[in-house]
Amino acid sequence: MSHAVVGRTRDARLSSPSGELRLEYRGFRNTALFREYLVHARVGLEERDFVVGIEQAAFTRRRAALQDGPDICFQRLCRELSSGVLSELGRRVAISDADLASYRAAHAPVVRGRKEPAAPPARP
Repeated sequence: MSHAVVGRTRDARLSSPSGELRLEYRGFRNTALFREYLVHARVGLEERDFVVGIEQAAFTRRRAALQDGPDICFQRLCRELSSGVLSELGRRVAISDADLASYRAAHAPVVRGRKEPAAPPARP
């Protein structure tokens, strides 16, 4: 598998107790076991790079869609960094099965009720 970084930059800005939290998606790289998403975070003057990994098996077993990978990582980092302190979190973050299940539940399609078919007209 390739170790080259692929992707475009994507920003997210959120408020935190320590100021504005800015997350910048810088792409991903594939390893034998993980798809690793590279994210740069900044709160005030503090900056840090994170590698957020999702197991390759999660994609092949359809527990996650490839196009959702960056958002899954952003959501996890937002939760972890809501305190506004970057140094409290390790530089490598693994997405768990619970994270994937939570993401799927939050993004499940809305099922609309089906209309009952009209009853056939009564025969005289």
